[in-house]
Amino acid sequence: MEYEYLKKSVLVSIEELSKRLIERDQLIRLTTLSILSKSHMFLIGERGVAKSLTIRLFSNLIKDIKYWELLIGSDTESKQLFGEKKVAENGTIYYNAQNTILDSHIVFLDEMFKAKNEVLNMTLQIMADRYYTTGDGRMIDVPLISMIGASNEYPTGALIEPFVDRILIWYEVKRIQDPENRKKYFMSLFDKTPIEKPIFTLDDIDLIAQKSREITIPEKILSDIDSIINKLLVQDVKTSDRKYLSTIEQVMKTSAFLNQRDALDESDVFLFLFTSWHNDVERRKVHESIFYYYFLNDATFSKKIEKLKKDIEIIDTKTKGELYDFFNFLITFSGESAQKEFEWHKRMVIGIIEAYSMSYDELQEIKQKIEEIFTIEKKIEENIFLENLKNNSIREDMLTTLEHYESIITSEYNTIYKWIEKNTRLIDYKENQALEK
Repeated sequence: MEYEYLKKSVLVSIEELSKRLIERDQLIRLTTLSILSKSHMFLIGERGVAKSLTIRLFSNLIKDIKYWELLIGSDTESKQLFGEKKVAENGTIYYNAQNTILDSHIVFLDEMFKAKNEVLNMTLQIMADRYYTTGDGRMIDVPLISMIGASNEYPTGALIEPFVDRILIWYEVKRIQDPENRKKYFMSLFDKTPIEKPIFTLDDIDLIAQKSREITIPEKILSDIDSIINKLLVQDVKTSDRKYLSTIEQVMKTSAFLNQRDALDESDVFLFLFTSWHNDVERRKVHESIFYYYFLNDATFSKKIEKLKKDIEIIDTKTKGELYDFFNFLITFSGESAQKEFEWHKRMVIGIIEAYSMSYDELQEIKQKIEEIFTIEKKIEENIFLENLKNNSIREDMLTTLEHYESIITSEYNTIYKWIEKNTRLIDYKENQALEK
C-alpha cells in the first residue's frame, strides 16, 4: 500500500524506544503520535518517570531535528526561552533566537506552568500560531513542530485556561507498576545505547500532515463522536469545540493515516482518552463515558442476562403450569363451549411462541452487541497508537450462559411450534388426544 513505509517506520520507532524504556508503551505511542501529528502534549508525573527521556529519544529518530528543553522556575526569564531582544540599525526589533524555542522543532518545558505570565503568553502564541511578533508589527515564523510541557502535578488556575485548547494530548506517566519490570529497571536490563540512525525526516512529518487531511469521517463515527461529546458536556467536562475539532483533524486523522486507513474508525475515537480532559476528575469521566458508550459494562450485561433468564422462567412456568394439561391432552373439550375453550388455550400457546420469539430477539441483540464489542476490541488492538486498552465487560461465563439460554429457547420454541401445527383445529386436538390414549 502507498505510504506503508510510514506505518513500518512508526512500528520500528516504537520498538526502538520500547527497548530503552520500561513500562512506557502508551507514553511512547502518544509521543510518536503527538510529534508526527504536529500536536502539543502535556505530561503529568513524578520526577524520574522518563518524561523528558522519552521525548529526547524520539527526537533522535528524526533526521536534522533540533530538540531543545528547559526546566522552568518562577525566576525563569523570557530571554532564556526566546533569546535577547535586540534593535537593528534600521530600527526593526528582532530576537537573538539561536538555541531557543524560536529556532527549535521539538521543545520540552519541564514544570512549564511555573513560568511568569509574560513567558507563558509568548509561549502560547508560538504554540497556537507557529510564529512570534517582534513588537514592531512583524510576525516571524518558527519551525516548531511540537511543544511538550510537563509537571509533577495537575496544573490549576486561570493561567492554564488558554493552553488547554492548544495542548491536545494529555497523559499521566506513572511509576513502574509491575514488580518484575521494576526488577528489570533496577538491574539495568534495558538498552542504554544511543539511537544513532534516524527513521523519519522533516519531509516525512510534512507529508503526514498533508495526507492526513485527506482522511474522511464516516457518518457512524461522526455520530459516535457527537454522542460522546454530548455525554461529556452533561458531565461538565470543560473541553471546547475548538479542541475537539483540532483533536479530530490532527490527532485522529493522523492516527488513521499512519494505520493505513482512509477513514476514521472507532479506535481513533478512543484517543479522546488522552485529549478530552485536563484534571484527574475529568480524566475518569472521559474514560467511563467512552468505555460505556462502546462497551457498556459488567452490570449492564448482567442485568440484560438476568432479565432474559426471568422471562424464560415465566414462559416455562406457563408451559408446565397453566398449559400442562393442554399440551399433554388431558383436557376434554365438549359441549357448546368446547370450541371457545379450545381457542382460548390455543391463543395461550401462540402467546408462548411469541414470548419465546421476543426472548430470542433480545438474546440476539445481546449477542450482536457482544460481536460489535469484539470487533471494536480488534480495531483497538490493531491501532498502533493504543496499548493495552482492555474491556472487561464481557466474561466467559456470560457467553456460556447465553449459549445455554439460546439452546433452551430454540428447543422449546421448535417443540411448541410443531405441537401447535399438529393441533391447529379442535378436531386435530381430539384425534391426537385419541392417539395418546
